[in-house]
Amino acid sequence: ESEWKPGKAEVRLPAHEPNVAKLEGNAYVFDLPPQISDSSIRLRVGDYTKTVQLRPTYRPELSGLNATIRLPAYLERSEPIEKEIRGGSFTAVTGSNVVFAVTASRELRAASVDGVAVEPEGSAFATPAVAVDKEETELKLEWRDALGLTSLEPFDLTIRSSDDEAPSLVCEGLPRQKVLLDTEVLTFQIRAHDDFGVKRVGIEWRGLDETRVSLSKGEKLVGAGNSEAEALELQGAFSATQFGIEPQPIEMRVYVEDYLPGRERTYAPACTFLVLNAEEHAIWVTDQLSRWHRMALDVRDREKQLYATNQEIRDLPAESLDDPATRKRIETQAAAERANGRRLSGLVVSGEDLLSQAMRNPEIGVGHLEKWAEMMQILKDISGNRMPSVADLLKDGAKAETLAQSSQSNNGPKAGQNRANASGDGKSKTNGEQKPPTQIPTVGDVESTMNQPKPGEKNEPSESKPKQPRLTLPTTNLAGNGKAGKKKPPAGEKVDDAVREQKDLLAEFEKVADELNKILANLEGSTLVKRLKAAARKQQQVASRLGSVAADTFGASDRQKNAEAETFVELADVEASSAQNVSNIMDDMAAYFERSRYVRFKAVLDEMREEDITAGLRYLGDDLRKENGLSIAQAEYWAESLDRWAENLVDVCKCGACPGCKSKGSLPPSIVLEVLQILEGEIKLREQTRVAEQAKPGLKTEEYIASAQE
Repeated sequence: ESEWKPGKAEVRLPAHEPNVAKLEGNAYVFDLPPQISDSSIRLRVGDYTKTVQLRPTYRPELSGLNATIRLPAYLERSEPIEKEIRGGSFTAVTGSNVVFAVTASRELRAASVDGVAVEPEGSAFATPAVAVDKEETELKLEWRDALGLTSLEPFDLTIRSSDDEAPSLVCEGLPRQKVLLDTEVLTFQIRAHDDFGVKRVGIEWRGLDETRVSLSKGEKLVGAGNSEAEALELQGAFSATQFGIEPQPIEMRVYVEDYLPGRERTYAPACTFLVLNAEEHAIWVTDQLSRWHRMALDVRDREKQLYATNQEIRDLPAESLDDPATRKRIETQAAAERANGRRLSGLVVSGEDLLSQAMRNPEIGVGHLEKWAEMMQILKDISGNRMPSVADLLKDGAKAETLAQSSQSNNGPKAGQNRANASGDGKSKTNGEQKPPTQIPTVGDVESTMNQPKPGEKNEPSESKPKQPRLTLPTTNLAGNGKAGKKKPPAGEKVDDAVREQKDLLAEFEKVADELNKILANLEGSTLVKRLKAAARKQQQVASRLGSVAADTFGASDRQKNAEAETFVELADVEASSAQNVSNIMDDMAAYFERSRYVRFKAVLDEMREEDITAGLRYLGDDLRKENGLSIAQAEYWAESLDRWAENLVDVCKCGACPGCKSKGSLPPSIVLEVLQILEGEIKLREQTRVAEQAKPGLKTEEYIASAQE
């Protein structure tokens, strides 16, 4: 060591001017220009010189940042989530704990988090666990490598929280409104999603008929998820009989739950089902068939109108058929025919759906179903084949050649030799005065041929359809054996064919309408019994409802009865509608008697008029608030009377209960229908079993056994 400390030192870089630094304490600090490659520098301090190797290097940069997230305990996830972070911000669900693993581009000597030193391991270090809460958090990360270099500036990491979002739910194949037979199984698909796992999916229902003593209410588990199941696809099934729901209006909703404590269920849009027993369902089917029948008659009447118009067009003179207005009218008729066919096709689809619902009901006779199905097949043929055929004929008629187009064209002067070896008939092809020729002449030769013309074939080349005259080169044609042009039928023939087909179509339609009238009449007769039974059950419900409130209101003052005022108002409305309903039943019975002349209908109708049941029901609605006990007895009396009148008509209304006609080599329709019902029952059982298996993870053993035995 030297005691002499020169006041200056010098560093010399290749291709650079010497860099001089003054002594500062015991060191010389040089400000060197940036370097990107290794080089040698020459150091000189006083009389001491030395060559030093200079190796430039980059600062230690951040090469990787990963988060290990431990979710809140309520989410029931035992394994943490690994997530790579790109950028300076990170988001996690509120309540999580996060550890960040930082990786640098070079081995580290020291590191710190928010100024607190942490021990690095090689080129990486980890932060302490950070709790994610509602407030935004920022971490300042710093590090120093083994060379003593640091990053240009500390790395700032922003930590934000997010809420646990509510689950979502989508249902497919679930109608918003539907009429269901109580034994029917309605199947649908459910897709549930949650960002941190779906816990449960189920259905819940409640009755909507406030006049009932006890409203149906309950729920059923459809499927159970887990904390890892972020998406579930489930099969749902609703069956009133399986769930113990009595026939009544029902509101049903599908729900989904996640793992957040205290969160309310997420519901799909509510569905309203009118659950009916077999008798009530038969009444509904008959009413729907009556409406469908009226719409079918509207289509038939429209077809008759089109037929009458087509007849008028057919009877027009041939010259009138060439009129552009008439052709436009024919096109309009063709479009109207197609529209009416599409309308009938839509009716056939809805009619087949109604028929499929009727087939599920054991109260509707097989004979009716068989005849109904036959009529639907005929209507399907009419709408799919025969009506479009009429429309096509009308369309062809609108585009047929006019008389002017089919007349002889006015040719210009022709020059050339005709060497055809066949003689003509010698008759003139035109009648009347010849029109002057066009101004443009043509030059053409006709050569003879050894081939003999075919029978009925023109010997001379066929003339083409009249076109705009034009000047062309000379032509040479061969005589005979050319293809004769096919003459298009005129518009009148097409319209006549359309009218003829439409006439046959309407005759078939009339047969279908007559058969449907018979089916509807027979169904109306059988449903009269069911309607009387339904009216009797309604009166029994009123009596039961009155009995449930009698203990609190019997002998009480008007002031004390005000607590049940809403119930009395509802029951009074029920009696008013019952009186109107019974009046409609009596009117239908009278009309049915006029058609069928069944004496027993007349006897029951006379007895109902003698009892004056409609007035009795109205009086009951007025008096039930004042005289509770007497009102109960009256409601029970009318229930028994209506049921007795229905029983008196049972033997008369058995039409359609036959097994159906059996063709040679075929099974009776009753057996075929029974087989179809058995197959449908097997499908229902399979769907219900699938739903039970889906729900198994979320049920206790006893609950699962009880569910499987339903």
